[in-house]
Amino acid sequence: MGRAGRRLPALAALFYGVLAALVLLGVQDVMFLYEENRCSMTYMYEYPEYLKIKLPKKTARRYPAYELYLYGEGSYAEENKNLLLTGIPVLFLPGNAGSYKQVRSLGSIALRKAEDVDFKYHFNFFSVNFNEELVALYGGSLQRQTKFVHECIKVILKLYRDQEFAPSSVAIVGHSMGGLVARALLTLKNFKPELINLLITQATPHIAPVMPLDKYLTGSVITIVRLVIEAVLNKFLSSAVPRAWASTDHLSIVWCKELILATIRAFFDLIDENTRQITEDPKKRMSVLNHHFVRHPAKMFEENPEAFTNLTGAFMWITVKGSKWTYSVYNVVMLKLLDYPSLSHIVIQVPPAAGNKIYQAFKIYIDSHCQSPKERKPSVYRLHIPWSYEDSITVAKVPSLAEISAKLHIAQPHNDSSLPELIIYSSPDCQYEIVRFHAGAFPVYIVSNILLTYGGQLSTLRSTGQCSDFSLELVRTAKPYKVEPLISIVVFLQGPTELQKDKLITPRRLCGMIPLALVSWTTCGAFAVLIIYLQYLFKVVKLHVAVRAEQNMHNRDSGHSKEASQNSSTHTVKAQSSMDSIPEATQSPSNNKTLAEAVNSLKMHITILNLFTWIVLLNLPSLIYWLKNLRYNVRLDPDPCRSTAIILICILGILMNSSTSEVKSSKLLKIAAKVPLPLSVAMLAFGRMHLYRVPHFVTFSLLLHVLCCFV
Repeated sequence: MGRAGRRLPALAALFYGVLAALVLLGVQDVMFLYEENRCSMTYMYEYPEYLKIKLPKKTARRYPAYELYLYGEGSYAEENKNLLLTGIPVLFLPGNAGSYKQVRSLGSIALRKAEDVDFKYHFNFFSVNFNEELVALYGGSLQRQTKFVHECIKVILKLYRDQEFAPSSVAIVGHSMGGLVARALLTLKNFKPELINLLITQATPHIAPVMPLDKYLTGSVITIVRLVIEAVLNKFLSSAVPRAWASTDHLSIVWCKELILATIRAFFDLIDENTRQITEDPKKRMSVLNHHFVRHPAKMFEENPEAFTNLTGAFMWITVKGSKWTYSVYNVVMLKLLDYPSLSHIVIQVPPAAGNKIYQAFKIYIDSHCQSPKERKPSVYRLHIPWSYEDSITVAKVPSLAEISAKLHIAQPHNDSSLPELIIYSSPDCQYEIVRFHAGAFPVYIVSNILLTYGGQLSTLRSTGQCSDFSLELVRTAKPYKVEPLISIVVFLQGPTELQKDKLITPRRLCGMIPLALVSWTTCGAFAVLIIYLQYLFKVVKLHVAVRAEQNMHNRDSGHSKEASQNSSTHTVKAQSSMDSIPEATQSPSNNKTLAEAVNSLKMHITILNLFTWIVLLNLPSLIYWLKNLRYNVRLDPDPCRSTAIILICILGILMNSSTSEVKSSKLLKIAAKVPLPLSVAMLAFGRMHLYRVPHFVTFSLLLHVLCCFV
């Protein structure tokens, strides 16, 4: 192995460290940094207080990490300490890693609004403390939170039991994954839908989870989408809400003043004067919500609004087309009345728009590079949607890295074959690199490339008896054209310091695997996977050190042999020089063979370690969740990787002691070398939207490797 070969493990570690950092940046980008916030901040006028509501002993014992709070400010908070509540209950559910204190904006503005009406009506805002759990990364938490919210609704309604206008239901505001928790209530067997009179969600992933890392999370969302049929849960853009007109990011939506004001106004207009609770009339509820969130005629809400004017007598419509339109917040047309002397009324017809929904949304990065350093005018990037008035213009300096937030609010009509266009206005001597980042599918493509490299190493081992370097095999075999066409078809069809040979299985190693399997079964599968991963990493590092030490010894022996050969006869010199071309020839054939096998094994172990690294990364969220809640429960239940962890412990416990000598003579090597290609196709076809399936494909390929060691 040359100098480049010695640097390979370090370069590979650096390469995959950078990739792991990119994945974390992608996750942060998807979950926290999507859109610029242009909302105003909400402020309090009195000190906020959060009164903890005592839960039944059975509920507190079953959910020790969760709590229920009542929001209040100043004298209002003092009055509520005796829990003699007379308002309308509203329950706020925070999202992924969210705090129960995020209810502050809603509660504070609702209190100011109640003061304006002399507390004729007012709301009591409750909030659930989910211990800031990563519910977006672990589905078991979603199920547990849903059941706890059901118990909270029962507790809240009991607080009003002796009041004159006692409510029989609560309103729910759910942020992010909190909206999914609220919807999941309707899937519980013993839940009564009439316990919820209103459900408002903020930045909730209704269609699919952001990171589908386990089957419980994906399965819960699919079940919710299928079973929640009667609920009206349209997702509106904050920038499309009347009298808001401000975009907001994922977190800032909970305190966006413009959106909070619209929400509180809707709450007060929903009150029934007779019951002093939220109206049970579904027609009025939808009318109020449409008034505040969809259309707003610049006046107070009226149940039966009168027309401004009625056209009487004989009249004729004249269609007027403006010569120039300006698209911004308002549509403006320049009209010369002198050209239409017979006009008596001007009627502006605004067709219904579907601009309150996002059909597609992604980011585009444009990196500009110019040949000369001279000053240039700024570049203009125009994103044109032919079938919609959605042209967006971005001005950026040159050279620079510009970011375009592209959104498609209206679906492409069936009779329209045009395509969106990105038009760049800039200097002709500049080059542009356009990148669209797919954060969610990034891990799947990385694992697919490593799996193809792994298959290529098995092929070269079978054909030449030598294992190729990971970096060389990555360039040779990880070709997108091998996988992408087959993906389209599948998607279409579906809708130590001393080198020695170790025994694969010994009683001591078997005794080491059994405790790890018990750890996986009784605590957390991801924790057991991390332990076996660290053992495997230590084994590879130890093997690498041993190979380097053995090679250095061979190099020293080779140098001594060359010095001794200078005092030999001419025939001896020729014979010795032919042997010097292979450094290993200076030692016995058995040592030669042992070193070659160790080098081949090291290359193979590095590839397997790369594959296993991504399995650990994909299982990391459930491990973080388990560590955070370890003081409440030692066993993670449900555990999305418990069964997979037990299989991986057995596989890696054998593979870490294996070498390529057992695999080269295996009858199954031909099959094992060809399996990674179809597995990569299947992984990209079925794993991009279900990341928890990726370890299953890798486990199957490694299982064939284990069989090659015995058959």
